[in-house]
This record gives sequence, structure tokens and C-alpha cells, in this order.
Amino acid sequence: MKKIILISSLLLIMFLFTKVVFAEEDYKFLMKFEGSGDKTTETFTIDSNKWRINWSVVPANEYKTMYVYVHKEGQDFSVANFSMGENNSDSYVVREGPGKFYLEVNAANLKSWTLNIEQGPKVSAEEQKKLKVKKMTVVLLQQQYTAMIKMKNLMF
Repeated sequence: MKKIILISSLLLIMFLFTKVVFAEEDYKFLMKFEGSGDKTTETFTIDSNKWRINWSVVPANEYKTMYVYVHKEGQDFSVANFSMGENNSDSYVVREGPGKFYLEVNAANLKSWTLNIEQGPKVSAEEQKKLKVKKMTVVLLQQQYTAMIKMKNLMF
């Protein structure tokens, strides 16, 4: 019984520490990029740790394709990426920031594409510290939970 209470408590704590909800109105339009083929955008500045790309395409035929790679200035690799799949519009949330970013778009068989960049809620330095502490706490709780499960499995 104690194990069930302990495990339930740990799961509740993990849920409370990891649940950060931002309302729709917290996103503010920053800029728009448009094209019909491959393109590397200009650099733009994000002041929050979470932002969104609302994208849409007008297909030229059924072989439409678009891949978007999010790059942080000064890094050779992408920090996030997505592809369009079957939809002609959708949103992609980027959980990287703050910093300067640019997008690399690889597109084919499209009449046009549009990417609207929306700034997420700004996070103060104090809030960033709290988020880091919460993330570290969640990692520790996850490690403790994993260790408990392994010990339980060894015991039975």
C-alpha cells in the first residue's frame, strides 16, 4: 500500500512540475515568410523559450512536399524540424529560445507556401531559473521512479 501511495505521489509531482500551459492569446505575430520553392530566411529574434510556426501551402499537384528546418544562429545543425505530411496547413511549436533563428525551407510541387512566426510568452530570467529547477527536479524524480521499479522487479 505504501508503494502505491509513493508511486502515485511521484506521478502527481511529475505532472505538476511538467505541466506548463500557455493560452492562445499569449502568442503574438512576429513576421511572415513566403515562397514557392527552397529558401533560407533572414535571421529573426525570439525572446521566449517557446514559439510557433503557423504554416500553409497551395499545392501544385499531389506530389507536394515541404520540409522546414529551424536553425539557431551560430549552430551548424537544426534545433527542430518538421514536414507537412498530408495537411495543407498546420502549426508547429518550437521549444528552443530565446535567441536568433533562421529557417531553411525545402519545398517542391507547391504553387506557394507561407510561414507565420509567432512569439510565445516572454519568460523572465527568474522564471527561466524556476523552469530549469523544475526540469532538473522532474529528471531526478524520473530517475528515482525508474530505480524504484527496478528494485521492485528485483525483489519479486
